[in-house]
Amino acid sequence: MEHNTTKDENMESISIKPQELVFMYDKDQKNWEERRTEANGIAKFVREMELQDLTTTMWKTLLNWLNLEPKALFDEHHKDYDEKIKDKEYAMEDWLTILANDYKMIKFPIAAIDKKAILCKQRNEITALYSNRPANEKMK
Repeated sequence: MEHNTTKDENMESISIKPQELVFMYDKDQKNWEERRTEANGIAKFVREMELQDLTTTMWKTLLNWLNLEPKALFDEHHKDYDEKIKDKEYAMEDWLTILANDYKMIKFPIAAIDKKAILCKQRNEITALYSNRPANEKMK
């Protein structure tokens, strides 16, 4: 089955199957390898995407799945945070552009499955996301 991942489509059109975990990361994030190992250890199907490949449309969908404000994704210790993020108020379209262009400031990898997503801050968060999804029953 083909995965259609053109830049102009939203996350939902990437065709995330019930058993598929999507792991989004940047190789400069401190814990990306550890979280990727966790994802690959629990899910039969893991699709990896680099944050640099996410479009503004994908970010819009992903923010809905995360149920977070855009500002919550950024690392306050990043060298550009004070200039671009701290004490700033942006319209959603501007936040989406910042997420797409300044993905290096995003603090943690992101995992998504069944239209739910989490910031992968700590060990076992991906496991909890994967284990608690409704589709888990269909896998057995």
